[in-house]
Amino acid sequence: MTGLDIEAMDFPISPSPDAAPFWDAVERGELVVPRCVPCHASFWYPRNLCPTCGARDIEWVPHPGAGIVHAFCIHHHTSLPHLRELTPFVTALVDLGDGVRMMGLLDIEPDPDTVRCDLPVQLRFTKSADDRQIPVFVPS
Repeated sequence: MTGLDIEAMDFPISPSPDAAPFWDAVERGELVVPRCVPCHASFWYPRNLCPTCGARDIEWVPHPGAGIVHAFCIHHHTSLPHLRELTPFVTALVDLGDGVRMMGLLDIEPDPDTVRCDLPVQLRFTKSADDRQIPVFVPS
């Protein structure tokens, strides 16, 4: 890790019912994404119907967590109390393939000369102070 001191922080997580399988898998150190059973489309964000065909038969499938940075933001201020100690920090939209584009923390120097679009990344899990697993992307 390059500076995100997640181990010293509490992360209040209150998942929606649609996202509960994702957070359950994160606690096991796994990444899962929703996939439509009838049309086989993977998607993100968690919801109870397929954005491609409208079916409600959704399953959760493992994903290796490798992706490419699509866009990023260097945050120097945040209104979220649990992230204030991390400033400056980077969030990114990461293309994981198969139609899945996920937002997350990116553990990289918060410098525009270091972080870039098309950067290959891998999802890792880090324990927080409140003993939760937190998904974080790192350069690969």
